[in-house]
Amino acid sequence: MESIKKVFAYSKEFHKKIYWAVTLAVLSVFSGIVPYYLVYRIFNGILVQNETSIITFLSLSLLVFVFLIAKSFLFLRAMAASHEAAFDTLMGIRYKLAEKMMKMPLGEIKKTGSGKLKNMFVDVVEDMELILAHMIPEGISYIVAPIVTILIIAFVDWRMALLALGTLPIGMVSMWLMMRNSPEKSAIWYASSNNMNRRIVEYIGGMEVIKIFNQTTRSFKKYSDSVDDFKKYTLDWYKECWNFMAIFFAVVPHTLFLSVPIGAIFFLNGTLTLSHYLLCLLLTMALAEPMVKLVRFPKNLNMLKKKVSSLDGLLKGTELTITSKNLVPNNNHVTFENVTFAYDKKKVLKQCRIPPKKQPFPKKGKSLKKAKNHRI
Repeated sequence: MESIKKVFAYSKEFHKKIYWAVTLAVLSVFSGIVPYYLVYRIFNGILVQNETSIITFLSLSLLVFVFLIAKSFLFLRAMAASHEAAFDTLMGIRYKLAEKMMKMPLGEIKKTGSGKLKNMFVDVVEDMELILAHMIPEGISYIVAPIVTILIIAFVDWRMALLALGTLPIGMVSMWLMMRNSPEKSAIWYASSNNMNRRIVEYIGGMEVIKIFNQTTRSFKKYSDSVDDFKKYTLDWYKECWNFMAIFFAVVPHTLFLSVPIGAIFFLNGTLTLSHYLLCLLLTMALAEPMVKLVRFPKNLNMLKKKVSSLDGLLKGTELTITSKNLVPNNNHVTFENVTFAYDKKKVLKQCRIPPKKQPFPKKGKSLKKAKNHRI
């Protein structure tokens, strides 16, 4: 949740659009649930109330069509609003990164590396779109709608509400097994991705030098090895997850698995009316779509957490101290004293001092080019 909050904070200028997108997405999901209730009205009219009015059935059928159209329309409008806010935010983040790089020490930029910076500007920032354009509006709607639906089923018959959630524990266990090593694996995946990006940028950027010194084969091998390593690790990770994901999608969408047979027993025992039985079954069917779609987001959270952390670290990194004072030197004397310098942690200069050699300013009318060079 911390990652989502940080990305949401980047879009503070566009929060109204995101709230509007969430509202439309929730209405879209509920518009997809209403047709199940309307179908219940049709079946209940035929089987329980012996309704024979063709006009009533046609009206209900027309309403089913209207709500299905409304579902698609509201979802498209929600995605339009969320994507507009998302891409405006991404533009703002890239502006902030560019401004930050102008204030960073050159050593920090070189230490970060061009490949990682390219990855930040392009890939990491682009992945923020998943949170803003999809995870927030869709995720909230896919949580709210099933909760409300379960409460309605529980109001009709609490036993049928529990049966409707009968497949969820199996899905949660399979999801936990799939994601149990996700933080460690996502860290390795992210490092592999950064290495691949760095090699690609180095290979393309240094093409002229590579060709001059005939290092094409050697440089291409570093580039191709980094791509192969990234591909191999990604596929191995996916192979570990495929079985658990297959279990989830094979079990969770079948929300009627327990509701149909056990609900039928309740009906035959006289503890559940046919009307309530039909309503609970149809509302239970409505749970499947949002529950399945919701699973798309948790698996990406750990990876996004790593990317948001690296982006946030860069934006909060060291900056050069820039003074607003207009300082004018009194002379051109150079003082070199108490100087310490290191390559990373290896110091090459420590409290170094070289006495300055005084050099007067050139006389009036004398070209600066003719002045003697100062030596230290």
